[in-house]
Amino acid sequence: MIKKISQPQRFVIINRLFFLYLMIFLLVGSSINHKKVTIRILNHLRDSARYINQFVEKKAPFDEIIFREAVEYYQTLKVYKPQFPLQNNMLGFLYYQLKDYDKSAIFYKQAITENPDFFGLYYNLGIVYYKTGRWKEAGEMFSQALSVDPQASRDYYNFIGHIKYYDPEDVNRMTGWLKTEFVEVGNGYTKAFEFVVKSYDRLKDYEKVYTLAAKACQDPKIQQKDFLAFMAGKAAYASDKKQQALYWFNQCLRYNAKYREAYDYLGMVLKDLGQSDMAAKFIEIGNTLEKVNKNTEEDLKLFYYPPYFELNVESEASHG
Repeated sequence: MIKKISQPQRFVIINRLFFLYLMIFLLVGSSINHKKVTIRILNHLRDSARYINQFVEKKAPFDEIIFREAVEYYQTLKVYKPQFPLQNNMLGFLYYQLKDYDKSAIFYKQAITENPDFFGLYYNLGIVYYKTGRWKEAGEMFSQALSVDPQASRDYYNFIGHIKYYDPEDVNRMTGWLKTEFVEVGNGYTKAFEFVVKSYDRLKDYEKVYTLAAKACQDPKIQQKDFLAFMAGKAAYASDKKQQALYWFNQCLRYNAKYREAYDYLGMVLKDLGQSDMAAKFIEIGNTLEKVNKNTEEDLKLFYYPPYFELNVESEASHG
């Protein structure tokens, strides 16, 4: 027997159904409006993202207001397209340029969590740590960068080069950029060895400096070895290993016969070994040369992995 529903009960049920329908309608409407608002924000801020590319290419000056707009762009993009691979890397880059190094480090760490096989992310975080005098963390990050499988990094480049959110007409530009970045990774490999050695030198961990610098000089991928040979000699000298120091300073001069500091140190080593006349000759040669300019500030350059293909949010806005 079917139980009849009284009039008050029917009213309560209808009222509840109406309320449920109203909540669903409001939630759906709210999400649609939110999407439209997000797309409008992205469209409004796209020029700031393009400006960053021009800045890196030295076609535009640093502009703090535009950089902060770019931060907002990529923060919004993180919400709108969470699977897009470069937001955290870009935010790390932007905050570094804005001299907010703590936030830069936070976003590079997040980027590494997302992409653990990416040489440039470890390198960039190492630069942030080096810039702020965190030598131990810097050394660890540059060491991590050097341990990354180069093929894994290439696979990542291929991934971002074919990601579906990019505008197809920019494929040629992206291909050219990837080729350039392969060259930069080669340069970066040498720089990473230099920075890891300099980081441990700051910590006065001369044993580690010697081991790393000597290892780098045997690595065929290292393009310039004069500085690394010099650092191996310097670490040996600081550890009172005169013969090893002598060997590495001579190696440095074989790589670069105009490396003044190597002549100076050779003079000191030879003097300690009782060869004062020979020491004086090396010091005299060194005095005729200019010091090797290792401008660390100029070297503190980040790898830049920009989304040259920009999200086509305008078409999505028209369909919203």
